[in-house]
Amino acid sequence: MILLFLACADGIRLEDWLEPDLVLRTPSAGEHISGEIVQVSGIARHLDEIEVNGVPADVSLFGAFEVDVPVEHGMNVIEAVGFRDDGEIRFDRHAILAGTFDNPEDPVPGAITVRVNQGALDTAMLTVQDAIDPDEVTRQAMAMNPVYNDSYDIAGWSFVTVKAVIDSIHFRQPKLRATPIADQLLVELRIPAFHVACSSWGHVFERPFDVYVSVGADEVVVTPGLGMRDEDGRLKLSLESFEVQLNGFRFDTSLLPDSVEDLLLVDSVHDKLEGFLGNAGLTLLAPLIETALDGVDTSFEAQVGGHPLSAELAFSDALIDPDGIQIAMDMATHMPAALQTRAPGYLRSPATAEPQPSHAADVSVAVADDFLNALFFQMWRAGLLDLTLSTEDGSLDELLLMRLKADEGTIRARAELPPVIGEERGELAISLGEFVVDIDTPGGELGEHVSMAVDIDITAQVETADGQLQIDLGEPDLDLMVRESDWGATDEATTNLFEAMVPVDTVVGLLGQVEVPLPTVTDGPLDVRIVRDPGGSHTIVALDL
Repeated sequence: MILLFLACADGIRLEDWLEPDLVLRTPSAGEHISGEIVQVSGIARHLDEIEVNGVPADVSLFGAFEVDVPVEHGMNVIEAVGFRDDGEIRFDRHAILAGTFDNPEDPVPGAITVRVNQGALDTAMLTVQDAIDPDEVTRQAMAMNPVYNDSYDIAGWSFVTVKAVIDSIHFRQPKLRATPIADQLLVELRIPAFHVACSSWGHVFERPFDVYVSVGADEVVVTPGLGMRDEDGRLKLSLESFEVQLNGFRFDTSLLPDSVEDLLLVDSVHDKLEGFLGNAGLTLLAPLIETALDGVDTSFEAQVGGHPLSAELAFSDALIDPDGIQIAMDMATHMPAALQTRAPGYLRSPATAEPQPSHAADVSVAVADDFLNALFFQMWRAGLLDLTLSTEDGSLDELLLMRLKADEGTIRARAELPPVIGEERGELAISLGEFVVDIDTPGGELGEHVSMAVDIDITAQVETADGQLQIDLGEPDLDLMVRESDWGATDEATTNLFEAMVPVDTVVGLLGQVEVPLPTVTDGPLDVRIVRDPGGSHTIVALDL
C-alpha cells in the first residue's frame, strides 16, 4: 500500500500497474447487418482512449463503451483500438457483412443474360447448312403432297383437273443465313439447281391422264420469319412468316396432253406453287415451331467438390433486335446444407442497372454478381470451404510449420462468413471474412495451439492471352486476429507476430496469376474478353468464335 501511495505521489497511476484489456461485444463476429450504420459495443479496462474504426468512443465508469460506426456494403472489419499513455495498445477485430440479403433457395432474377450476335449466327448457319440432308428434305416435302391441285371450270362444269405429287428432289449444297430484324429472325435458305420430279394426273373433258412432270428452278429461296418470347419461364418460338421464291422457274409440260399444255401457263403454275408452298409452310411448320422447345429440360445437376449441385433456370426475357438475339434467365441453385448458420441469405448487389452485353462480339454473356454470391453462399453452407490438413496423413507439408518451430501439426480452417464478390474502383473484388484457422502443433517450441480469424479483401482482373484465361490478383488487404493461444503472450502480441510471419508477398506471387486453358475451336483457342459491366453489378464475358 505504501508503494502504491508513493507511486501515485510520483505521478504513476494505478491503471499503469494493471493489465489493460479490450473486448468487442457487438456486433459479434460473422454477423449480418442491414443499414449503413452499426452500433458497436464492448468492454475496455485500464485504457485511456478508445477508437472504433477511427471513431472515438466514450468509456463508462464500469468500462463499457458504445459508438455508432458507418459501414460499407459488403464485408467490413470492425476494429476497436485502445491506447494508454504509457504506450500500451490493445485491439480486437471482427468481420461482419453489411447490406441486404436474399433467400438462396429462390431464383436469382436475371442471373445470366446471353446475347448471340450476327457473327455467331453466321457460324451457326454454316454448321446447319453443312448438315442438311437431301433425303430428309425429300421426306419432309413428300409429307406436304399433293403439291399442286387445281381445276378449270366453265359455267360450273369442271373440264380440266390437275394434281401433282413429289416423287424426288435433287439440289446442290444449300446456303443458309440468319438476319435479325426488329422482333424477328429471318432465316434465309437458298437452294441452288433445284429439281423436282412429280407424278401428275387428272382429266381433260373426262379423259384421264397420268404422266410425270419435271419442275425445277435455278434457285429456291425459303425465308421463314421466327419470333421469340418468354412465357411462364419457358422460351417460346413462333413462325411469324414463311415465304418461298422460285427463281429461274422451269416446268416441263411436254408430256401433258396438248389440250392441257395450252391451258397451263408456266407463270400461273409458278405463282400457284410459290403461294401454295408458302401457305403450306405456315400451316405445317407453325405448330412444330411453337412446340419445338416444350420438352426441353431446363434443370441440371452437377458435382462440385464432391457435393451435389442442382440448378433450375427460367427464361425471364427474350428479344430480337437488328444486331442479334438476347435472352435473360433467372437461376435457382441448391446444394445440401452441411453447416448450421444464422445467415439470413446471400448478399445482394446494391446496383440495379440492367446488364449491357456486347453487341459487337459474336457471343456475350453477362453474369450477375447476385448469382455468383448466391452460388458462393450455397457452396459455403455445404461446407466446401471447411479444410483439414495434417502432417500425419501427408496433406500438410512439414516445411510449412518451420516458422512455427514445429515438426508436426494439424491445420483446420472454416469460414464463418460466405465469400462475397462486388466491385471496387471498377474492378471485381473478392472478400472472405472470419476465416477461422486453428493450428495445433504438438511439441512446438512456440506453443501447441493457436486460433485466429483471417479477413481478406482482394481485387481480381480477368484477361486472356496465349490461349489461357488469366486471373491476376491485386495486393490483398489482409487482417488477422488471434482469438486464443498458449504461446505465453497477449492475443495482440501473437497477432502482430503472425502478421509479420505470414508471407503475403509469397502468397500473392503464387496465387497472383491463376491460368485456366480456354476451349478451342477449329482455328485455335477462343478469343475471350472479360470486363466489368458499367452498371457495377455484372461481369461481361465476350467471345468471338
